[in-house]
Amino acid sequence: MLAGAILTAIGILALLFHNGINYTSREKLPHQGETQVITHEQRVLSIPPAVGGLMLAGGVGIMILAARR
Repeated sequence: MLAGAILTAIGILALLFHNGINYTSREKLPHQGETQVITHEQRVLSIPPAVGGLMLAGGVGIMILAARR
């Protein structure tokens, strides 16, 4: 039952954020003398809506099967 609830929650979040979640990654490059270089790169974590829908349906299905027992 718990696994179904978690899968359902992740599926709902995936459907809500179907445009992706933006985040910035920082990376320190090797030192160049006394200079320290840090790069910032904008990235997007994207989950397709079809995957979110499958996760939601699978989570609901698992919860229904667990409730029948």
